[in-house]
Amino acid sequence: MSPTPHPLLHWSNRHPVFVFMLKAAAGAALLAGLVWYVDIHALIASVRTARIDFLAAGAGLAAVNVGLQFARWKFLLRLIRVPASNASVFASLSAGFTAGFFTPGQIGEIGGRLFGLDARYRASVLSMSAVDKLYVLGATIASGTLSALMFFPLFLPAVWGIGLTVASYGLLGAVAAGFLFPSLTKSLLERLPQRIRSHRLFGAVTVFETDFTNASGQTLTLLTAALFGVIILQYHCFVNAFTDAPLTASALCVPIVLFVKSIILPISIGDLGIRESASVFFYTRAGVTAAASLNASLCVFTVNIVVPALLGISALFTSHKR
Repeated sequence: MSPTPHPLLHWSNRHPVFVFMLKAAAGAALLAGLVWYVDIHALIASVRTARIDFLAAGAGLAAVNVGLQFARWKFLLRLIRVPASNASVFASLSAGFTAGFFTPGQIGEIGGRLFGLDARYRASVLSMSAVDKLYVLGATIASGTLSALMFFPLFLPAVWGIGLTVASYGLLGAVAAGFLFPSLTKSLLERLPQRIRSHRLFGAVTVFETDFTNASGQTLTLLTAALFGVIILQYHCFVNAFTDAPLTASALCVPIVLFVKSIILPISIGDLGIRESASVFFYTRAGVTAAASLNASLCVFTVNIVVPALLGISALFTSHKR
């Protein structure tokens, strides 16, 4: 007998619109509270004196951001030998942006990537899409942990101790080993009971086992690290559009912000409100004004989340007209 689903889970599946609205309201409430906390007059004053050159640089880096994501996705599709033109790869990526926008942590991006690709490779595409998200998750954990090792002893030493330091280094080692050498992960998968390996859903993992090598893992790790470097530079440009701040502030704060909004509190649509709250919390402790931190985070949300999602909608409409 199959287990009875939890009543709340069953209800949420039947009422997805209400759940979406609830998540959107959560993000809006968080953002409204944050604006009240920061002071709307300080926000407006910060916008009025914004530097156009830094705003343009941050917006321009959005193209580099999307370009790196395109390169990562095309690389993974080549590994599983999916026939796809650059236009198809970009359409798939864009549809993923749109699907991810409406789900916390952009988890919906995994299924959205099926758009525009040959349906015969559905299982393989889903598998590689999951691998793509997994490496982003790994980079989020690793970079966030590494930044925490430096940030908390400097700015919040009261909440950090030797136990967290030891645990952090252990986590860093485990993540680095697993993502740079996926053969280690494969050896663990091989030890799973046959009843699990024979399940129909395990087919997606089988694609990972057969087509993903250590060299693949190292290449994807480098591309993902470059992507995170671009995101840090984007934050730095947008923060400096509203105030003067050193690059070290963004290098320490941004990875922790990404960690918090993606792993600890992925509860709102597009992570709106969570990202901004974390940005204000960590940047202000590094000496950056709350207004600049909030404005910078909203700029990042616009160019990295909203604009790509709109690109995906455009791709969907273009395909429908054809």
